[in-house]
Formats: sequence, C-alpha cells, structure tokens
Amino acid sequence: MIVDPRDDVATIRAIHDLAAREPAVLAVNIAPDSRSSPAVVWAILRALGKRVEYLERTRVKVFWEDAVRWLAAHRIAEMVVLCAQHLRGGTAQELELHATRLRIALTLVYGGRVRTPREATTTLGAFLARPRRPPPAGRVARGWPRVPRSHPLRLRYDCKQRLSPDEFARVDQLLVGSLKTLGAWRWSYGYVTRWQVARVLPVVSAADDPEQAHVRRCGAELALLGAGIPVPRTRPLRLWGRSLTNAQIDAVRAHTSPWVAGYVLAELVTGLPAELLGLIGGDQISEKAILGCPVPERARAVLRALGDRHEPVLAPPAGAVAEPPPATRGDWTSPDRAFAAAVGWILRSPGATVPAGEMPAAVRARFEQLRAEKIVELKRGAYRASAIALYSSYRSTQANAARRDDLQAQHNVYRVSAIALYSSDHTSAQASPGH
Repeated sequence: MIVDPRDDVATIRAIHDLAAREPAVLAVNIAPDSRSSPAVVWAILRALGKRVEYLERTRVKVFWEDAVRWLAAHRIAEMVVLCAQHLRGGTAQELELHATRLRIALTLVYGGRVRTPREATTTLGAFLARPRRPPPAGRVARGWPRVPRSHPLRLRYDCKQRLSPDEFARVDQLLVGSLKTLGAWRWSYGYVTRWQVARVLPVVSAADDPEQAHVRRCGAELALLGAGIPVPRTRPLRLWGRSLTNAQIDAVRAHTSPWVAGYVLAELVTGLPAELLGLIGGDQISEKAILGCPVPERARAVLRALGDRHEPVLAPPAGAVAEPPPATRGDWTSPDRAFAAAVGWILRSPGATVPAGEMPAAVRARFEQLRAEKIVELKRGAYRASAIALYSSYRSTQANAARRDDLQAQHNVYRVSAIALYSSDHTSAQASPGH
C-alpha cells in the first residue's frame, strides 16, 4: 500500500508511465462514485482498453467473470489501483480476493488526507524501482494421442481398447464435442442438402493436429450417420488468413465479452461467413491462430480469453443478423441416400434390421464392407448394427435393450424396406412389421 497525502498528479503520471513500459502491469483508476462491484469491474475493463459501448448489461457475477478472464488473457502480473480511497464496502476485499486467485500482485494507492485501513507498506520511489517479473508464459498445448484410423462407427471402440484411460477420456470428449456441434447445426436447418453438408463438414473437422482432425471428422460423421444423412467426400479446409490493421485490432480488443471479441476476430482473420463462424470449437483455436489462420501478437489476448472446450465458443455481436445461405445446388444420389437411410435406421431404432435380399447391389456391397469391419451383422438374412457400432455411436443402452429382448424382437421387429429407401427420400421411408 502507498499513501500519497498530497494527492499529487505526478504520482498518477508515474504509475501510468510504469504500466506503459511494463505490459504485465495494469494501472486502474477508481472513480469517486465507485461504490459497487460493477463500477470496480468496469474500471478494470476500461484499463484493459475495453469501451463502454460494448459493456454488457448483465449480472455482477458475469461482470467479474469477464474481468477475471481478461486479466488472465492479458497476462497481468501486477495491478496498481489508483485513488483506492474511493473503494467502498466490501469492494476492496472482493478485489483482493480475485487478485489473489489470479496470483496478481495488488498495490493500493491512497491519495489525499484520508483515513487508510493500515499504514503504508512502501513508498512510490521504492515501488517504481522494484524489479518486475516477466509476464507469465503461455500454456503448452498437449499433443493428441495417436488414434487408429478406424471407421467412425468403430473408432470409439478401438480407442477404448488401445488407449490409456486418460487418453481415451480426452479423445471421447473431443468426439462428443464434434458430434454435438454438427448435430445441433443439422437440427437448426432441418433437411440439409449435399452442398450444405459439404460446406460445413470441413470447418467442423479442421484442426492443426492430424490426430485431432481425424477424431473431429469421425464425430461429425457420426452425427450424419445417426441421422441417416450421407457423408460427402470433402477436402481438408485450407485457409490462409488475412492481415489486420492496428485499428481493427484495437476495435476487437475493445469488446468486453470474450466470445464476441473472438467472433469478430475470427470473422476478420478467416473470412468465413456467419453460419460457419458459429461452428468453431474452442480446441480449434490455439494461442496463435484460429483454424490455422495466424493472429497478430497484439490480438492474441482475445484467443487466450476464450474457453478450450470442444464445442462452439464464439458469439455474434448483439443485433447481428446472419445472411441466409446461398441457394443450394445438387442433392444426394439415390444409392447414397438409400445407404445412409438404412444405416441411420439400424442405429437409432432398437433391434431394427434391414433385409439383405431387398437391397440394390450397390447398397448391399457397402453393407458387406461394414460387415467386414464388424460394424454390422448379418443374421437371418437381415443386417443389424453390431455392439461395436452401437457403442461407438453412443447407443449402447439401446444395444442392451435390443439384446435383452432379442428372442421377441426377432419376430416382432419393425424393418425398413431397402427398396423403399432406394426409391424415395429417406425422410419419407416407411417401416413395416416383419415376421
């Protein structure tokens, strides 16, 4: 604590000069009317370069969460609070609590002839001459374990057999995140065309690490297969990134919400449209790049402020309206549609089967490939999903129910006709009782 009884302007200028020289030092000015937590939080955000027009009108708890996230993202190691005499009630204790939690050295500067809670512990000269520690180093990204190049309908099973429990847990979380991302996108559109899926799939599957990219791709394909939607062949996403001006970087850093700042930054760097930006997961954003597009040093604090979960982490600014996707072009061919509908049927319906004798030759050949990989089984002239496929597609509960009632299901199961699937859209395929 520093006490400046004369409340000298030179003291404030010296502190701000120190903060300008040392990027890990933050100088925060407390206004005379700062009697509540939101006012203190805003003082911190303002010191970090945030602008009032982007201030979210939300709860105090959310305010503190944003401030804490930005302090860590900007790698602040030391915070100097000027005019600390204006802190009221428990705001000073609250500030100290968050600083301790973030391991930020906190210095309170009291100006004028005011009553202080304790005696000064240092002088301004000693404080300015104190050696400063360098900013904390960034976190080191963990490499992804090598995963088998299995079919999506058996990848989870193979990873369970070959990876350690910790490695499997990491892969499983990534697989679920990718599956949920593409599944939520599909539900938002209802019926989707080949062109739409081919446009979205590379974005959901993109990753710097090849193992991570393979797991992401398999999770996205699981979402399609479970819904009976064909999986198109696509090329890996190739983005070169765009350069940013200092004015653009300043505008991005001025946002108070990390998720909005990340969205605006991703839009500038990648050039992707709004409907694709909303699919970018936290694990697809490193400390230096978004989907492989490099981000300038001055803007990387935004990347560090974002979460690293495997689902979408970006949010459009308030009032932003997404443009509708362009007119769709091209639809699925009949064999692809029939194959996908049959796979989706046996995955999502307990005990469901597809008669092999009613399948067109092209569709049956693809089912035989799945059978060779033990993804489907052929029993009594009908294909059904194997326990491996049901486990890998997160439908093991349905698998247990189907196995438990296997004797009854053999004579009372609803089967979908492969001829109907081949001849019509899978969304209107009818199931009929088989005996």
